[in-house]
Amino acid sequence: MSNQWGIPMFDCMGDTNLCIDIWLCFPFMVGRQFAAYNGQSNEVDWFNVAATCCIPACNTTLLRMWIVKKYNIEEALPMTLLWGLCFAGCAACQMHKELTIRGVWPGGMLLHKEPGDYVLTNKPTEPMA
Repeated sequence: MSNQWGIPMFDCMGDTNLCIDIWLCFPFMVGRQFAAYNGQSNEVDWFNVAATCCIPACNTTLLRMWIVKKYNIEEALPMTLLWGLCFAGCAACQMHKELTIRGVWPGGMLLHKEPGDYVLTNKPTEPMA
């Protein structure tokens, strides 16, 4: 069985501290998400911070593709590309919340200092990894 995203795409303002951190510290927050994807909670992947500074939308899209594959999220490749390339900020908020729901908190930079208490919109159909 496949999973849906636990939080809708445009739920950015559901956690304003996270939203502000994403918009003010985008490369660092994406670097934190890469570290969380690799199982390192509240750490920064400095290589991906640098990569996100150079190619922000592409790096965000790559991470989104990996998260979709890792958690078997039902999302067609064209939609993954659209969300990552055209709505990178909202996609980063959604991915941050998804990783938190899956048990690996990416961490925050300025305002987002502890994991959010997110209410699942769509519960995963498989055990959390």
